[in-house]
Amino acid sequence: EDLFSNLSKTEIDIVIETPMHLFIGEAKHESKFKGEGKLVLVHQLVRQYVMAKILLDLIHCDKQVVPFVVGDADKLASLENTVQAKFMICQGWLKKTNILSWDCIDEIANSASTTS
Repeated sequence: EDLFSNLSKTEIDIVIETPMHLFIGEAKHESKFKGEGKLVLVHQLVRQYVMAKILLDLIHCDKQVVPFVVGDADKLASLENTVQAKFMICQGWLKKTNILSWDCIDEIANSASTTS
């Protein structure tokens, strides 16, 4: 019951599925990472990761969960320095290179549209 209450109402902002991966993204603009102090899984990004891992396990899927964060270019360092990002990097769940700016997403979108 505790795990369920920790994961209920957890939302993932961006989900991209490929044959081998499930990319789960947290979009940040003006809002900051939030924590819910009364939960065991206090941090949102950690809850999202755990929820995605459980989902794939329940449906017997071997895809790899790849978390990422998208934020404003001038705030990437502060996003990386949050407790939850540091924790996830330390656990090997989040790569520093997966903390992206909206400009990076725009470049990816533009390069994809020019190759189609």
